[in-house]
This record gives sequence, structure tokens and C-alpha cells, in this order.
Amino acid sequence: MSYADADRGWAERIASGLEEVNHRMILKEWDFTTGSHCGREMHRVATVAQPTVTVLSDACTFGEAEWQAA
Repeated sequence: MSYADADRGWAERIASGLEEVNHRMILKEWDFTTGSHCGREMHRVATVAQPTVTVLSDACTFGEAEWQAA
């Protein structure tokens, strides 16, 4: 899931709801290890995840690059 840090609460609520109906969600706070390179991890996940869910808001400044990778 792609989201700005300001939208973490929304992202976690959406991801929790999707996981309740058997969709596997990957969020950096849930799945990335401390010290990992977030940009590299997001690119890796975006190349294998189908589909990518994006939380769009005024806080989102990086979405286009992640959409293109997905």
C-alpha cells in the first residue's frame, strides 16, 4: 500500500479491512524491518504486488513514481 506518513491511520484502517476479506496487504510499518531502505523496499514490493492500493491526499508527494513502478 502506498501512502504518505500523514495518512498512516487511513492506510492502516483500509489495509485492515482488506485483510479481513483475505487480501494480503504490505505496509512499511507492518512489514519493513528497522534500518531497511524504504524507497528500495517500496520499489521491490511494487514490482511484484498486484494490485497496488494508494491513499491519495494533499500530503501525497510521491505517488506518481510508485504508480509507474506498479
